[in-house]
Amino acid sequence: MTSAVYVATARMSSAALSAALPQRVELGMLLAASCFGSTSLGRSSRRPCVRPVVVRHKAPSVGRRRGSCFPSPCCRLSPVHSQISHLLLLSLAPAHPRLPFRPPFAARKRPARHATGIAHGVAIGVATVTKTFRGRPYVGIVDSFRDPWFHVTFSNGDEEDLHGLELARLLSYRAATFYEPEFFSYDFSVLHPATIPGWCAAMREFCALHGLRLPPSWLDGVVDQRRGISTDAYSDAAELADLQARLSDYVASSRAPRTWKNLRNPGLRVLWFLATRRIPLPPSAEEAALMMTKIAHDRDNAGAVSTMHNALTAICELNGWRSDIYNDRLALAPLHAMRRAHRKQTKKSEGLRVAHISSILTHYVFGSQRRDWTVAIGTAISVGFKILSRYDDLRRCRWDDGYCDITPLHVRFYLDGRKNNQYRGNMLDVAVPADPQLRGVYHACKIAKNRFKSGFVLPHVASDGTVDSSRAMNYERFVAFLRSALIHIGVSEHHARRFAGQSMRSGGATAAAISGLSPAEICHLAGVKDVDWLSYYNRNHLSSRLRASRAVGL
Repeated sequence: MTSAVYVATARMSSAALSAALPQRVELGMLLAASCFGSTSLGRSSRRPCVRPVVVRHKAPSVGRRRGSCFPSPCCRLSPVHSQISHLLLLSLAPAHPRLPFRPPFAARKRPARHATGIAHGVAIGVATVTKTFRGRPYVGIVDSFRDPWFHVTFSNGDEEDLHGLELARLLSYRAATFYEPEFFSYDFSVLHPATIPGWCAAMREFCALHGLRLPPSWLDGVVDQRRGISTDAYSDAAELADLQARLSDYVASSRAPRTWKNLRNPGLRVLWFLATRRIPLPPSAEEAALMMTKIAHDRDNAGAVSTMHNALTAICELNGWRSDIYNDRLALAPLHAMRRAHRKQTKKSEGLRVAHISSILTHYVFGSQRRDWTVAIGTAISVGFKILSRYDDLRRCRWDDGYCDITPLHVRFYLDGRKNNQYRGNMLDVAVPADPQLRGVYHACKIAKNRFKSGFVLPHVASDGTVDSSRAMNYERFVAFLRSALIHIGVSEHHARRFAGQSMRSGGATAAAISGLSPAEICHLAGVKDVDWLSYYNRNHLSSRLRASRAVGL
């Protein structure tokens, strides 16, 4: 690795710098000094620099990236001019985009083995399993637990370590165990009780006893509900059963499948807790408060209490119970206490900038080394930024005819629903750039549409770079690709961790506000009605905030 020494005057224009030093790295280092007025790239100056700057920087490595080879201040500070920022990012970017690196799991301390007690609702040393081998059943006892494995010793002397899902299918579960408080478990990560046949049967019995209606995705099996129906009504049992089944389908489709999925585990915990404490349904406000007090004490975080409260409210709404009683000061006391105990400064994800998107497009979509996965990722990120998209909105966008139309003036995406508009179709447009010489998001969409023809705009990308447009990429993987793209264009790895799924939406809103778009227009583009929304997502650059501060005076 060789070192180079570059000398430049701090206040040179980007054009002068380009003419003086055409090399990519040299231009990037000089632009960093020009934009940020630093005496060195490792430390920012409190006053303008008028002296020549001497910068020593190692050439970027062409091997596997294990850490950023660029100084973080180059990307942490905000240049005044986006064109200069774009030139800087271009100069610092490596030649070829790389897939996100998946580090190996860090070695952790081996958990202790437990030979007594109750682990995840299973009585160690007491619980039994039955496993059939070559047509012959064998009985075993769960004699120890070491997270996440249950050790089972069978009657013939054989031993086996079973994970929670394997154990659940073999576990002998008594109905009485369902109602015993000591067997209640909040943690479903190792052994999910809904995978235990005996537990599911007991939960169905509990629901039937109280005439309880649940979303079909929460618990398999049909529950006969007559609670709330007059005994004289519906003498035709077949008609009632048909209407009940249709109503269950309507309940399932009344909210987004993802919403019901997120409420499933908290909802099952609520019902299981109430069953173990013999609390009649619906619970009183104080009974609900005691339940959330138990969860707050055991889990010691506000999120656990909040999800339990939301699940209880959803159950009430599905069954015609009053839910407002759980919103008074008594019922919400555990939640408010947890929020006060764990309050901390909110760290919002940083918004993407026009320079970021322009550089990603250059390297991922318009570059000579582009591949299917780079085109897919670069286009998806830029589309999300352009339409102020949430991750959930972006994963709904498709290239199929009827979902994506390309005209000489714009690209139009049709979404069947958005978070704040679930019942009507949504049209999201990407306009052709005003400058005919500029290649932007519109041109990236044309390239991607021609390449993929159909499927998701944000497709699944395998570890080898293979693109599967038939299914959308999950959130965690998308964030990894987004951060990898930012690192590729010169953002330090430390700084890249400040970006997440909301970075497209917040960055697009900030860029629109800086360009002079009215709050009403920005909210319309984002698909929201409340103008106050903009105060959260408009994350102005530091330069804008400092200008506002100076305008106050003093």
